[in-house]
Amino acid sequence: MSVAKREREKKIAEFLKNYSKSRGGIFNKKTRARIMGIQRKTGRGRKETDFWYDVREYVKSALVDLQLFLEFAGEKNVSMVMVGERLQPLIQKLASAEYPFKPDVRRADIANILIQNGFRYLYYSKMHDITLSHKRTINEALDLANFLVQSYLPLEQRNYVSGNGAFP
Repeated sequence: MSVAKREREKKIAEFLKNYSKSRGGIFNKKTRARIMGIQRKTGRGRKETDFWYDVREYVKSALVDLQLFLEFAGEKNVSMVMVGERLQPLIQKLASAEYPFKPDVRRADIANILIQNGFRYLYYSKMHDITLSHKRTINEALDLANFLVQSYLPLEQRNYVSGNGAFP
């Protein structure tokens, strides 16, 4: 058995163990099984491309619903759902450069968004504790993140400006 197949089976087993009893979600059990490759096509004769188109559309809608929840559910409800242990696997996948994902500008941009917003949150929530040296280090980290994202683009498309996104 290949390493990739073993890894895939390990991920499926982990998913089934941790999430198989979860209620609701954007996918039903059959769709989840089909996404993981456990269940093959249904008898309705749908093309594989149609299936993945529908999955992508469901996920896009779910992201809008998630934003709606974050905007209007209130701090108590949001804090009950948005906990680090639940978000960590998602964030790791979004910013992963590991197989089967190759590093690219879209993933670099996602990583940069996480870095920029993470530092912004920490900076403004702990502003009274931050020294001038810390501020300089944060701004250098933000500058580095912007530079690294730009390095994925062809030279003629780069618009890197040092200090872009720095805190006051």
